[in-house]
Amino acid sequence: MLHRPAARRGARHRPARRVVDRRAGVPRLRPGAGPVPRRQAPVARLDAVSRDVHRLGADRLRRAGRRSSGAGPRRSECTTVRRWIVGMLITLVVAVAGGALAWRLASPAVMPEPPVTERARAAAAVLADAHVYVDPSVDGVFTDQELARLEDAAAASDPQVFVVVWPDSDQAGYGFSRDVLRQIGAETGRPGVYLEVSPGEDVDSLDVGIEGEYFSVFGAVDGAWSSAAETARLLDEIAENDGREYTLGEDTGSDYWGGTGGTITAGLLIGGFSGICAGVLGLIGWALVRRRRAAA
Repeated sequence: MLHRPAARRGARHRPARRVVDRRAGVPRLRPGAGPVPRRQAPVARLDAVSRDVHRLGADRLRRAGRRSSGAGPRRSECTTVRRWIVGMLITLVVAVAGGALAWRLASPAVMPEPPVTERARAAAAVLADAHVYVDPSVDGVFTDQELARLEDAAAASDPQVFVVVWPDSDQAGYGFSRDVLRQIGAETGRPGVYLEVSPGEDVDSLDVGIEGEYFSVFGAVDGAWSSAAETARLLDEIAENDGREYTLGEDTGSDYWGGTGGTITAGLLIGGFSGICAGVLGLIGWALVRRRRAAA
């Protein structure tokens, strides 16, 4: 049996030394030591905080503290309202843009007309007394027999047809084929259907000075282009145009969408649908970004 030496008289009592087990995170005493004094409890809490910082990281620990502070719900509500306002603004902008686009497509006469080009003046000078104009740069592409057949069919058609044959060009001074066809019709003063034919390219058409059943020619011939194939295709289109009901005069309003009311309705539908699509895409993007941030 071991005997401890007696303490000297007058010696001060020293508290037991504390040993911290950092793996378990719980302070323990050496065998035979008394309880941990209260003044050493903050040290244990400090070790626990250090462990949390090492395990979670400072940023995630800060975010966790913010969520538990009670300001989270209010901030979430503000963020939701802000996103709702942004979504409504995006929808409104897209709706207005869609309505403007529909109005532009349906009512080209409302927009200011571009200046008359020399190309249009040259074609109008010939079409004032004929029904087929061939630009000198493409002279010889169609045979004389093919041009004569087109001339006879276009003159006999009701409403009349006027054919403009020239090469396609981006430097002619106009943006769309319909613009120059309208210029030619205005210069000639002859109402009817005006066709633009560019060898190897799409054919386009426009009613000038008449209002009638819908009729449109657009696109290129099937297969390899040839003057014979193009002539046969044009003769078929002229025959289809012959006999359709029409009235002289051109409505400056929108007939494509069924009048002004139809244009407004179409604009609202196009804009609303575009706004909904933009809102859905925005929500999907926001959800993906939020998921990535949560996983970080």
